[in-house]
Amino acid sequence: MKKITLFAFALIAVSFASCTKTHTCKCVDSSGYSYTYSLPRQTSSAAKTSCDAYASYGETCTIQ
Repeated sequence: MKKITLFAFALIAVSFASCTKTHTCKCVDSSGYSYTYSLPRQTSSAAKTSCDAYASYGETCTIQ
């Protein structure tokens, strides 16, 4: 019984870890102008990578 319960909890944890959702990337340029990008159906790590790709010289981008 303990093995079944442990397996069920592990399965639930894995399913939440790979969950995808829509993230928002907010960028601010050197003049203070801010803009946002929608990053649909991505995991948190993929969204961070995508958001970092939007950053260019003088801009700072973060996941909201």
